[in-house]
Amino acid sequence: MADIFTVGSKEFSDIVKSKRFIILIAIFGLVMTIAMATIYVPRMSMGGAMPRRFLGTMGYILSGTLSTFAPVMGLALGCDAISGEREKGTLKLILAQPVYRDTVINGKFLAATSGLSLAILITSLMSVGASIIVIGVTPTAQEALRMALFLLFSILFTMTY
Repeated sequence: MADIFTVGSKEFSDIVKSKRFIILIAIFGLVMTIAMATIYVPRMSMGGAMPRRFLGTMGYILSGTLSTFAPVMGLALGCDAISGEREKGTLKLILAQPVYRDTVINGKFLAATSGLSLAILITSLMSVGASIIVIGVTPTAQEALRMALFLLFSILFTMTY
């Protein structure tokens, strides 16, 4: 079990430092910003009241954005897990070590789960924070719990890809 965490921590540091991961977070943040703007800008320009239901508005934005972008993130990091090692020429070196292949695969899966969770949490918290600032309404404890459950299921959804 310790070997899985060793492989996972090495792979997680590689994922977080990679240009692909930073680009994925930047694109996902941009998509979330555009999705938020499509809801809030028309209401603000027409002089209408901002939506009072915090969870409904943010849930709508997050679910739509995550349902289209999360599979792309999952596939990008999933394909990069083994092919990145092959491109670097370190795959044979890793598999030549006295580590089981399933340990390497499980460690890479653990690292990808951690990396995708980090990306989803960063962009979602930035989006929720911006919504709190724009709307001026803080979520209730029940809404925060629902949002946390939604993010948990979003991470599980992303990891299926």
